[in-house]
Amino acid sequence: MAEQTIAAPRIRERRRDPGRGAARRFARRRWTAALAVVLLASILFVALTAMRPAFDAYGWLVWGRQALHWDLNTNAAPSWKPLPYIFTVPFALFGHYQMWLWMV
Repeated sequence: MAEQTIAAPRIRERRRDPGRGAARRFARRRWTAALAVVLLASILFVALTAMRPAFDAYGWLVWGRQALHWDLNTNAAPSWKPLPYIFTVPFALFGHYQMWLWMV
């Protein structure tokens, strides 16, 4: 067998497109702006319609507050669900703003 060295193919260096970073920043800003618009619209909707939670949601808010204070009483309340509980316990840290956080 003959010893022969094979030349490796040349790889062209990739140039960075200066417009590409700007496009990413614009896309990121667009998502941030869209999120801000949706949040503002939901706050306005809740404020203008004077919307309040229904029986089940209000019961979950009470459970979140009670769980935060280590005094959970499940008597005369709706059925327990884990997903609302994940939100209502941290929302209970905000006191009477808990209901507003839930509605938004």
